[in-house]
Amino acid sequence: MPDYNPYILGFVREGQRFSDLWLPLQEALQRFGDLPSRYGLLPDQAGRRQRRSLNLALGTIVNRLFDEMPDLKGRIHDFYATWHRDWEREFGIDCQPLFNRNDGRQVAGWLQRNRRMLAREEDFPLRTTLAAAAVIRPDVLNSIADSELLEKAIEILQRKQRQRQRAGLAAPGSDHELLRRLRLRRHLDRLRHRIGVAPSRSEPSRAMAYADELSRVIGLFCDYADMPWEQPPGIPLQGTGFGFSSRDRGFLALGSRIGDCTARPYRQIDHHTENIYWTVFPWLLDRNYQILQVFHDSHLVMKVHLLPLATYESGGLQMFLAVDAIETGVTMRHDIEGEGKLPADVVEGILEQTRLEILRIADAMGIDDVYAELFSNNPQVRCWLQAHDRIFLDVTRLHKVDDLEDLYSLGCSLARQAGAPEPDHLFMEIQFRNTQLMSHQTQRRNIKGFASLRRRTLSGLAMGEVIGV
Repeated sequence: MPDYNPYILGFVREGQRFSDLWLPLQEALQRFGDLPSRYGLLPDQAGRRQRRSLNLALGTIVNRLFDEMPDLKGRIHDFYATWHRDWEREFGIDCQPLFNRNDGRQVAGWLQRNRRMLAREEDFPLRTTLAAAAVIRPDVLNSIADSELLEKAIEILQRKQRQRQRAGLAAPGSDHELLRRLRLRRHLDRLRHRIGVAPSRSEPSRAMAYADELSRVIGLFCDYADMPWEQPPGIPLQGTGFGFSSRDRGFLALGSRIGDCTARPYRQIDHHTENIYWTVFPWLLDRNYQILQVFHDSHLVMKVHLLPLATYESGGLQMFLAVDAIETGVTMRHDIEGEGKLPADVVEGILEQTRLEILRIADAMGIDDVYAELFSNNPQVRCWLQAHDRIFLDVTRLHKVDDLEDLYSLGCSLARQAGAPEPDHLFMEIQFRNTQLMSHQTQRRNIKGFASLRRRTLSGLAMGEVIGV
């Protein structure tokens, strides 16, 4: 396989100088790359091909922080809250809907009104409540350590529930309600661990950062307490559902779950495709780069990469939402062998619902135009994209606002928190600007065609400029 060598975006510190770069991947690897074994990411093994990679210092910092905390979502949100850009004032765009699917202001308002009720469920005396309910024998209850009591109680009640079902007996209403309350408490405890504070004590800034996570647990509480809650539901057990990627270790493993080009090499489905796992670390830190996870019958089947990009036209700077990649797992791919494939019409339905969800996000952000990269690891997705209207853009005029300076500054801040050396570079591939993904793609003067999911403001390039290329 020839070396994969697209132009990539970079931010580099050399001495006291800082530079924005736009250069070929192989040149970046030669000038700034290093060996994973030097960072302890791979053992220094005799006979292994020595391949340089990028973003290793950043990856080391991220992994070190994950050893200390469940996720970086709060840190990322807080950093951008103090960054010098005001997207709404400068570009008329609200970036929050690309960070949480739920409205943080509504979440914060609900918490303000219902803190006391939620706090009662966070702090009710577990052992005393279980003893009063008499659902566990006193000697068994007294033998369980406090640290294990919640999980053991849920396990015992679930086992009793299954035994009654097998015997054709209905569970007492009190047991059912107690089990629901214990499950709610488990979700509250897990969220407390993730965000570092009890949900009922979350300040508005925490609610804005963790709106999706708080919304899910508030929904469970409202279901338990028979109260209305109108935020988007969680992932449905049946049909198509959506969720944003968590900024935790699971983000780094998304490619492996799908099997795409960012997967660990042994989990990559298309082995003829260059592996670009090195790209995931800057994506993780970018508030404005989001991965939409798509589920079918509660199973992850696809991921969609989203980010706002800017282009210059005669009328000035224009913003649009870029669908940077659509990658599917094996259940949606009919070009490779395997069992459990979703029928082609089901795949079409998932794609259509995903298109509507992307447009919903764009509307919430205040963005008119939505364009998609034509390449995908799935031939059916490529055909679906190519059936849309086409827009042609000059990739040299496409810009990521602030390039990578914001990500680099955040990386340095996280390095100081982790007690690690600051990275000297950061690189990101944006597929929108990559003209090597499809051999037949229009490339005259770096002109590239995209699928138009919605076109309102941008004019793009006249067809006469690209016909015949």
